[in-house]
Amino acid sequence: MRISKRIIWVLCSCLALAIFPAVDPAFSRPASAPKLTHALAGHEKCLACHAVKTGMKPAPDDHADRTADLCLLCHVTKEGKAVAQAMPEKPQAEFCLRCHGPFDKLAKFTKDYVTDQDEKVNPHVYVPHQGGKITVCSACHEVHALPVIPAGKFAKANVQYCYATCHHKNDFAPCVQCHKDQK
Repeated sequence: MRISKRIIWVLCSCLALAIFPAVDPAFSRPASAPKLTHALAGHEKCLACHAVKTGMKPAPDDHADRTADLCLLCHVTKEGKAVAQAMPEKPQAEFCLRCHGPFDKLAKFTKDYVTDQDEKVNPHVYVPHQGGKITVCSACHEVHALPVIPAGKFAKANVQYCYATCHHKNDFAPCVQCHKDQK
C-alpha cells in the first residue's frame, strides 16, 4: 500500500500540533467572566439591567452584538454553578458565531493574519471562496468548554486545514496559478 506524501504531511502536521500546542496571546480571554452577584430567578432578562451603554450596570462594549440568551454561556452563579447548555459535541459554525461572530466582523478582525510561512492571509473566508459556505470552526480551532475557560488555555489556530484541502503547495496562490485548465 502506497501512502501519498500529502497524507503523510497532514498526519505529521496533526501530530506536531498535538505535541506542541501553542497559545495565541492575541486571542486570550479574561481569567473568567464575572459571576452573577444576584439570584438568577426573577432576573432572567439580563439585558434589562446589563444592556451595553444603557443598562444600570452595562455590559462591556464588546458585548454589543450579543443577545440575552448568550449571557449564561460564560457567566455562572455566585456559587460557581454553570446554568447554560453544554457545548455541543460537534458545534457547527452557527453555534460558534453566536459569540465569535457575525462572520463578516470576524473576517474583518483577522484580515491581517500571518501564517507560519509568513504569508498574510485572512483565514476566515467562505469555502469554496465563491460558495458562501462557512467551514466548521473545529477544522482550525480547538473547541473550548462552556462556561469559557480561563485565559492562556486556548491553542493557537492554524491554516493546516487550508493546506490539506486545497492549498496543497502550502501557500495561498490562486488555484488557477497551478491548475491553469480550471478557471
